[in-house]
Amino acid sequence: MSRRFPWFLPDGRHFLYSDSAAGPDRNGIYLGSLDGSEPRRLLADDSNAVYVEAAGNGSGVMLFSREDTLLAQPFDHQRLELTGDPFPVVESIGRLGNIGHYGFSVSNTDSLLYVRGHDSAGVTQLTWFDRAGKPLLPLGKPAGVIDLALSPDEAKAALAIVSGGEPPDVWVFEFARATMSRVTSRGFRPIWSPDGTRLSFSSQRTGRLGLYQTDVGGAGEDETLLSETDARVTAPAGPLSDWSQDGRFLLYGTVRSAGTRQDLWILPLEGDRKPFAYLATEFEEAAGRFAPDGRWVAYQSDESGRTEVYVRPFPAADRKWQISTEGGSLPVWSKDGRELYYLAPDRTLMAVALKAGETMEAGIPQALFPTRMPDFGFGLARLYDVSRDGRFLMAARTDQAAQGEQTENRSVVMLLNWWAKLGRR
Repeated sequence: MSRRFPWFLPDGRHFLYSDSAAGPDRNGIYLGSLDGSEPRRLLADDSNAVYVEAAGNGSGVMLFSREDTLLAQPFDHQRLELTGDPFPVVESIGRLGNIGHYGFSVSNTDSLLYVRGHDSAGVTQLTWFDRAGKPLLPLGKPAGVIDLALSPDEAKAALAIVSGGEPPDVWVFEFARATMSRVTSRGFRPIWSPDGTRLSFSSQRTGRLGLYQTDVGGAGEDETLLSETDARVTAPAGPLSDWSQDGRFLLYGTVRSAGTRQDLWILPLEGDRKPFAYLATEFEEAAGRFAPDGRWVAYQSDESGRTEVYVRPFPAADRKWQISTEGGSLPVWSKDGRELYYLAPDRTLMAVALKAGETMEAGIPQALFPTRMPDFGFGLARLYDVSRDGRFLMAARTDQAAQGEQTENRSVVMLLNWWAKLGRR
């Protein structure tokens, strides 16, 4: 869901890259240039791509994957265009995690390194844990969960799930019946409305990030709340963060733009619905969460040089209190607002007692237990929530993935003289 995996061509000015943010009909492998000229799509495949002068004979090919098969296609790096049909190199090549990156690399000495099979690191098991970290109850089957949110009645969880490198979809898991229902496609970061009848979510279904909402029961079409073509937009919408308990505000992040990094913005759901900046600085603010009483916002920021958790008043963000002390991210409030939880840099779940009045008093952070939640690299996946009675719902790595074991038939393969073995000399 972004532009990734650049690979320079021999001239040092042009490069290949993967674009999954251009839109459903424009995603693919692109040719970019340092001179700022318009990028050109070469293929519609969802894959990273590399260029190699095969066997050192000056004939170049572009390597990429299509449906788990590694392909090579002749590419003229001087004319900057594909010159022939693709042909298979190896089959059953694996993706790495949930970000669409196929596991392969190649040298100019005719050696090819690739991963066979699929990575289990992004596969998680939805599980209840007590405050000491004891697993209480696994829920459903392991899946590629990247976001979760407990429903207001705590009978369901909204999940964003990826599968096979495709964009995530939003599902609802019902605890009592252990059933999964797809709510919408191409969505992530689902957030429940206070009455539990709707879900708001982020999506790149039009090629740019936008905010949407949908009826959990499937009534009607998805409603666009904010898009890049909206005249109200003065900063591009980014990932959704939270929905205030009075139902009046959505809290979301803006994508990086000139002069700032990620900021926190508010979308009112009443009146003219004109978004406004809640916290916009030269630093990175993200993962904002409203306190249950709506008077405070917890968030993470790198203003100190590392990511820490802070609290500010709402709606005026004119004061702040640092909550974490040795790094922290992804804050979540207890349902009574008397505690704030966050993840330490080593993924340990931390708890801080709070006393809110005219100011905010924070206690000393206490380590609860090490979690087995994966870190997808972008750091903002919401993989835990807390119930009213203090249990934690988490998307934890399965035992196999948590121990770093390989899935069945998964291996790293070195193929020597791959070009010659294909009979391509």
